[in-house]
Amino acid sequence: MKEVFLVIAGISSAIFIFQLAMLFMAGDIDFDGDVDLDLGDSDVAFSFMSLKGIVAFFMGLGWGGLLSLQQGHVVGTSLLRGVLYGIAYMGLTALIYWGVKKLKQENTVDYYSLVGQKCTVYLRVPANAKGSGVVNVIINGGLTQVEALNYGDQEIPTGAQVTITEAFNDKLVVKS
Repeated sequence: MKEVFLVIAGISSAIFIFQLAMLFMAGDIDFDGDVDLDLGDSDVAFSFMSLKGIVAFFMGLGWGGLLSLQQGHVVGTSLLRGVLYGIAYMGLTALIYWGVKKLKQENTVDYYSLVGQKCTVYLRVPANAKGSGVVNVIINGGLTQVEALNYGDQEIPTGAQVTITEAFNDKLVVKS
């Protein structure tokens, strides 16, 4: 039985290392099947059913069972401990991927939501939209520089406080 646990541990660990290498070289890969199950609205539940979760289970089964056998336990106890280790590995993997998923940030900017916000001119904004300037505006909690137009008759100098009146494409219209 020791050899069986060793083969399970070796193969699943090799697949795990391959997945990890692919993650660093090519981004996240996973082969999810089509499962008709109602698991709620939980990302963790779907991580359990992924290839990563299954590989983690077998890795825990193999190494946990092997460790238990080496500690002198009988085959039945070793198998049970291996399954428990596998479930724990699977849960830990799901928890880690759930945590990593929460770190993702949507960086799409909706410039229309900035209308009415105050900002500071970074590079002067010419009058009558005869060119564009740059303003510093806070987007998603971070300071960002965005191209700006001015339809007014007076140029807006660097450092002036302005209000965003319109937005289109990736430019803002400001007035002082």
